[in-house]
This record gives sequence, C-alpha cells and structure tokens, in this order.
Amino acid sequence: MILRLWSRIRLSFPAVLTLALGLLCLTSSAFGRTVRKDQWEDFFISTPLTYTPGRSTPAVVETTIRHQVFFSSLESGTAGWSTLNWRAGMPVAWNIVSGTHACTGNSWWCGQVGLPHGDGYGNAWIQSLTTNVPINISGGTGAQLTFKTRFQSEFLFDWGWVLIKGGNVGARWDTLASYTGDFGNNCINQTLAIPDSFKAVTQPITLQFLFGSDVQGSAQDSTGALTGWTLDDVAVKTGTTTHFFDDMESGSSKWIAVSPNPGVLWHVENAPGTSQPANCGFLNTNVWVPFQGFGFGLVPDFADQMVITPPMDLLGVFSAATPTTSLRFQFDEWINLPPPNSVYWSLWIQGSNDQTTWTPWKNAQGISEYSGGTPQCVEGVSYNFNPYDSTRTGFGPGTRYMRLGVRLRDEKALDGCDCGGPIRLGFDTEGIYLDNIGVYYVYTISGVETVSGVPAAPRPRIQRAFPNPFNPKTTIEFSVPAAGPVRVGIFDIHGRRVATLVDQTVGPGVYRVHWAGKDINGADVASGIYYAQVQSSGGRDSGRLALIK
Repeated sequence: MILRLWSRIRLSFPAVLTLALGLLCLTSSAFGRTVRKDQWEDFFISTPLTYTPGRSTPAVVETTIRHQVFFSSLESGTAGWSTLNWRAGMPVAWNIVSGTHACTGNSWWCGQVGLPHGDGYGNAWIQSLTTNVPINISGGTGAQLTFKTRFQSEFLFDWGWVLIKGGNVGARWDTLASYTGDFGNNCINQTLAIPDSFKAVTQPITLQFLFGSDVQGSAQDSTGALTGWTLDDVAVKTGTTTHFFDDMESGSSKWIAVSPNPGVLWHVENAPGTSQPANCGFLNTNVWVPFQGFGFGLVPDFADQMVITPPMDLLGVFSAATPTTSLRFQFDEWINLPPPNSVYWSLWIQGSNDQTTWTPWKNAQGISEYSGGTPQCVEGVSYNFNPYDSTRTGFGPGTRYMRLGVRLRDEKALDGCDCGGPIRLGFDTEGIYLDNIGVYYVYTISGVETVSGVPAAPRPRIQRAFPNPFNPKTTIEFSVPAAGPVRVGIFDIHGRRVATLVDQTVGPGVYRVHWAGKDINGADVASGIYYAQVQSSGGRDSGRLALIK
C-alpha cells in the first residue's frame, strides 16, 4: 500500500524526488540491490606502480612490486583488448498483447514471457514507445493526456517516464510523469495535464513512454511483482476535441517501439579535446574514451558499454610463501560524470581455463556501481580485489585466466535536479577516460623490513639471499653495525649498477629487502649472475645471486 501511494504521489509532485534520492542508498542496502556510491568509498589513490611518459608521479621503488600481472599504456596499440556493447541484441520489449498482461482487449506491454522468474522485464533494459502520427494541440487550452496503466517495478531502481517534446529541430524531451514501485494488479486510469506552453511550440508534438531498469532485481533474476508496464486507451484531448486516440485494437502503426542502441563507443584516441585541466598529463597520450567520433566528445544517451582487457595469466602469480590472493587494479582516470542516480561505471570480471570458455561476466565489486560529481584528473586510482572470491567473481581457486571490464552504463534514472526526468548524457557529461591500466600482485608497501631478534654483524654484511638461485624474486638479508646512510644495490658481473634497492638512513640492525629481477627502469633482466652489495660508513660487502629463468 505504501509503495502504491508513493507512486501515485510521484505523478502529482515530482519535487519529492529529493526524498527519493536520499532513500536510494538505504533501500539498496536493505534489499540487497545495486548500491550506488562515490568511487572513493572503495577506490583509493596510490603511487603508480609503473612509470610511463605523461605521468607527473614517478614509479615507486621496485621492492614494492611482487609481480606485474598486466600493464598497458595503449601507446603500442590495443592488441588483445575488446569492447562489449550490452545494448546489442537487447529485445524490443514493447509489444501488443491480450489476456494476462493487458488491460482491456489489446494493450501495449513492456515485458517478456518465460523469464527465469516469470513474466516481466529483464535487467539493464532501456525501452521506448513513441508516437508515430502527428499530434497537434495548438488550438484551445487545458490539453490532457489520459491512459490506462499497470506498473510494477523495483521501487526506486526501475523507472518509467511519460515524456513530451515539440516538433522543432533540437527539441528536448520534458517529463509529464515518472513511476516506480508497485501499482498493484489492476489497470488504473491516469490523467496528466499537458502544459499550455506546448501549444506555442512547433507542432506536432510527440509523446514517449520510456522504461529503464538497473543491472539486477527483475524477473530475470528475482521473484516478486516485477511484471513491467502495461498501457491502454491512450488519448490526447482538449475539452471535447480529440487530438489522438489509440485503444491498440488496430495494431501498432501509431507507435514506434525501440530498444535504443547508440552503437559501439569505446575507442582509443590520442590527446582528446576534453575540458581537463592542463596538469592532466596522461590525457596528452593514447587513452580509452567512451564516446562516438573523435575530438571533443560526449557520451550519447542509452550507453551501456564495456572495454575489456586482454586475458591475464594467473599461473605463478601467487605462491605458498605469500598466501594472499589480493590483486591491485590500478589506472589513471579523467572522470566527468553527473552526480549519483543516473550514469554509472563498474568493474566486471570473467574467468577461464582455456581462453575459449569464459564464466559469465560478474560485477567484481559485488553490488556496487560508481557515479561522478566533480570532474577530476587522478593518477594511480586503485582497487584491491581477490580474483578467487567466487561470490564476487564467479570462479574459484585454480582458474588460470581472468579478464576485467570497465562498464559505463546510462540507466536513464533520475537527473539529479529534482526535475523527475531521465538525465541527458549529451548535455551533462563527458564520461570516464582511462589510461595506464595495470594489475599487480603487491607483496609489500615498505621496501625495507626489520629482522628482529638477530644481532647486527660488526661490519656491513650481506647475510644471505633466499631463494638463491631464484625466479622471479629473491629476498636479500643484510646487516649494518651503526646508524647512518645505507645503500643496497644490484650489480652485474661487469660491475655495472643494475638497480638500487635501498638508499636511506637506518639504525644498527638486520634488514631484508626484495628484488624481483628488474632493472632501474622496471624492465626484466636476463638470466645470469648478479651481486647484491651493501655499503655504509663501516665499509661494504657483496653476495652472489643467480637468476635462472
């Protein structure tokens, strides 16, 4: 009863959307549905783990990197990358029906029969039903739109709108009403006033019934009253003058039913002409951009697009000595999305053992999606995740390959201005641009570790290295007798410095530092003999290392 009352109130008082927006996060948590967040609730900013031109921040020292699973700056092309248009293949779900889902005789119904949890609508739908005949209301005042309807959707997550626009070129849709929740099983009569201002616009006017659902909570995956939207006996009148009428008994010719699809969007562009600040250096290189065309662009309406990394081989990434299964997903980002409740991005994941059969795509963050707010340029955006957390990823330990997808989706939800209508991407946002995308197994965030309970040697000494021989990483244990500057480096057999692992002041004691077989530029070194050297005010000492690949 409460849901039905809310839906009816929404028809008369669009301004109560302010309250709806405030309730959104509460209801999502309470009912286990999609949670909409600012990305900084789950992502954090960290020092980039790979140096690339265009970044203002240098890479961290090599000792913080356990294993680089994947990295792409896009400067060498997009081999292995792919895109997915979730709108492609979406059914056109507005159809004329009779019987169970109709009001009287024939009706328009936005739904499908035989979904996994009954008849109703599916996930991530955008469905529009637009008039296809002229409607001229230039004469008289007080025009009204009347119709019969039954509306049953997930409260505050799946919405329907009644939209109107004039016939002039570039006219934008305005909202007459919006719906969410359960209207019950009976068709009810609705009357909506058409503002007299639409008499003065270029005629004819056009009407549209637009439906949008989120990525979960529908007859596709949930039980409940999620049967969709039924319309019948649609009429536009001014007094006794009828401008338009359709009882659906004569077919579909007065309407155009569409599942909008803007086409392929994600592509790599060099130095896109965005509104980014001058210090957003990586946007002067190749970046992924989610709009149509080149140059300055805007994400078009109805986008539901994902850019997908190449497959990543997890074999040998994790070890028994360091049993954590956490990976770090890191990237540079220019983001310019509207505030919550309309356009979202999220991180998705798939697993495979043969790169042919992949598990279904799953949201790697469980039920979270992220919105925008203040446009910003950020380097080193990071998110830690466990690829073997089967509740979030859909695949378990032992799965060899994974790939990640960044999904940008226009749900056609609220516009954030308390206007009650769906947001218009082409007017409100540029999108989210990505670069320097990497996945890392981060072993430690402190380069030097203290070994307690072991006395310091009377002079600087390389105590041991383990394992030795090694591949791909070894731990070097060294001792210094007194406080002061200490340097630990790796040298080849010709005495050339390969990498610097420690260059700082420490107290007397025994320490450990890690080397992952990379040189000072982060490149893998060849198999061979190397020497670890410790140097302090008390002298120096070296130890032999063997890298065998």
